Amino acid sequence: MPVQLDWDTELTEVMYFIYSDPITPQEILDSQTHSIELLDSVEHPIDAIIDMREVKRVPKGLLSSYPSFAGHPARKHPNNGRLVCIINSRMIESLAGIFGKVYTDFRIVTTLEEAYEILKD
Repeated sequence: MPVQLDWDTELTEVMYFIYSDPITPQEILDSQTHSIELLDSVEHPIDAIIDMREVKRVPKGLLSSYPSFAGHPARKHPNNGRLVCIINSRMIESLAGIFGKVYTDFRIVTTLEEAYEILKD
């Protein structure tokens, strides 16, 4: 299953996305749509971890989908908090870095423990 989304089990009230190969830009957008349900269920900012350690190949059409990701209603949701991405692929990290510089601010780490440390603060 290329996309999973639920509440994190370690840090309460943190959304935890898991992306794995093969994944499409539409599946990423669909996961963002699903996140709105979680964001709507609370009345305060919610942080998110996107775990992309299992994504090794660049999804076809990813770069041309960046405007759709950036303009997605979940990105502008008032309960959207900090975002940390776990990435082990240099290519995926480079592409995520481009997205981060152009559209939104987030941290990139290589382990789940690093993500937890950032969000515990």
